[in-house]
Parts: sequence; C-alpha cells; structure tokens
Amino acid sequence: MCDGDQLVQRDNIAYSLGVLLCLSVQNLAKNAEQLIRSHSPGRVALAVASLCQALHTSLFLVQNSLRWISSCMWLSSGNDVLYYIFQILATAVLVERGTVLLPFPVGHVLRVAFTVAIIVGTAMNIYSSAIKTVLVSDLGWCVVSYDRNWNTRAKIVYVGIYLGIFLCFFSSVVNILVAFSSGNMSPNRTRMRRFVLDFSCRILLAVVVNLCSVLLSFYGFWGSGFYVQFALENYSMQVPSFALNYRA
Repeated sequence: MCDGDQLVQRDNIAYSLGVLLCLSVQNLAKNAEQLIRSHSPGRVALAVASLCQALHTSLFLVQNSLRWISSCMWLSSGNDVLYYIFQILATAVLVERGTVLLPFPVGHVLRVAFTVAIIVGTAMNIYSSAIKTVLVSDLGWCVVSYDRNWNTRAKIVYVGIYLGIFLCFFSSVVNILVAFSSGNMSPNRTRMRRFVLDFSCRILLAVVVNLCSVLLSFYGFWGSGFYVQFALENYSMQVPSFALNYRA
C-alpha cells in the first residue's frame, strides 16, 4: 500500500476514533459532575475509569495519526496500563452494583466468582500485551501487533462476566417488573422501570457489540483499523457502568 493510500485510510480511522473520543469525553464530564455531588467510592472509581478510558482512546488517536514517534514502545505500554485501570475499575463497580439485590450468601459467592473472572481476563490481556510486537515502519508509523488469540480469549471472558451480571440483575428485578406491569404506577416506579430496562439494554448492547466485533475480526474485517475495533469494544463495555453512576 502506497503512502497516499495509507494516509487516506488513517484519516478514516482517525475520524472514527475522534467520534469515540467525543463520546468518551462526554462520559468523563458526566462522571466528573456526579463525583462533585458525591465522593462515594463507586463514583470515584468510575470517574477515574472514565478518565483513563478517554486517555486510552486519545493515545490510540496519537499512535494512528503521528509519525516518527521516538517513544513508540512507551506510548503503547502506557496505553495498556490505562486499559487495565479503566477495565478493572468499571467492571468491578458493575459487579458490585449489578449483584447488590441478591440475597446473602448468593450475592457474596457470585461477587467472588466475578472477581476471579476479572483477574483471569485481565491476566490474559496482560499476557497478550507482554508478547506484542512494537516497531516503527519504513514510513514512520508506530505499528503495534497484539496477540489476537489471547486478546480474543480475554474479551470472551469479559463478555461472560457481563452476561452473568445481566442475568443476576434481571433475575433480581423480574418480580418488580411484573408488579409494575399491573395496576397504576407511581412516577417513582415508572422511573425505576425505565432504569431497569435501560441498564439491561446497555449490558446486552455491550455483549452484542463485542461478540460481533470479535466475529468480524475472524474474517479480517478490521484489518489495520484495529484501533477502532479496540476503542469501540472498550467504550461499549463501559456504558453499563457509567449508566449506573448517572442514576446512583
């Protein structure tokens, strides 16, 4: 591929990353607003997670757009650390809040199981990053190649976590939804029903986006646009956690 074609392709990638970055900054602003109102541990964790996620997408944009970066390895490694931070924090908060309605000891056991799954998924991602290759191409681009097998396995683990949280959360409120479907509902109950449906749809959206993204990668759909793939997957996985913070 000639330099001109690469520039056009990278411009398209940069545009997509720019859109995702705007959405990430929007989440950051909303989480910062919630943090100002209350300094609860959950809101602090999500504010830090949203900041790391926005920086993560920003560094993808830098790696895609700038040439002759002398610190390509350091840039990539720093971006990996940002990913671990926001993924662990956001998922941990989602686990805690998504299982809060479960009775003891079921809720406690499931939280431990989800925590172990988070550790396993993160370990897979760390291994994928540890064996990645980072180089500067002849045209000066920073080229990062992650191990796709381990990266995909980690995503499958996280998809499993989100599906599990969805089932736990939905099973906890199904009786409430049934009660809401009959008789007159007060405004508070109506808002609660909307929140339950919104939260459930956001989790399912994250699962569908990640599954479709992984399947498309098997057929080479993303190609050199894997920055967009990763940024899209990462953003979608944070949406349910951020939704909880807005309504906490």
